[in-house]
Amino acid sequence: MSRWVGVAIVVVLALLALAAMWWGWRRRAARTGTGLQAEHAGEIGDISLSAVGVYVSSTIAGQWLERITADGLGARSPVTVQVGTRGLALRRGRAGDVVIGEDDLRGARREDGIAGKVTGRGGIVVIRWRGGEVDVDTGLRLRHPDQVDPLISAVNTLTHHTKDAA
Repeated sequence: MSRWVGVAIVVVLALLALAAMWWGWRRRAARTGTGLQAEHAGEIGDISLSAVGVYVSSTIAGQWLERITADGLGARSPVTVQVGTRGLALRRGRAGDVVIGEDDLRGARREDGIAGKVTGRGGIVVIRWRGGEVDVDTGLRLRHPDQVDPLISAVNTLTHHTKDAA
């Protein structure tokens, strides 16, 4: 077998592998997107807290390895988290903003990891919210660790305020 035949075989196998990964990603998006609605615009009211970090991923609530790829939620990106009087906004630039109204927020907590990132010692902020028919956990890694507890407190206060009003 000549060198060029070997190179051609490796190139074809690499292309097949890339095609299989693309196909798998599309299938996951279709599977996890059923019943999911993520708002990409909306009003959150007066901003009470803002933090900068990395949007790690979103998963089906309680299943930290079941990444949601539908509706742009699978894209890891820089994020500015804004907590307002009527909700929460994840400003992700080119990846698309996600706005979560106060009625859809379920709470926030620390976790050691989520699909795409494991830090240990509670380094991931997980925000649980309702996206249509699906409960979603969204993981964020903040740039400044001293902003983690204020963010969790602000989200949970907004969540409790909503439940008290109902």
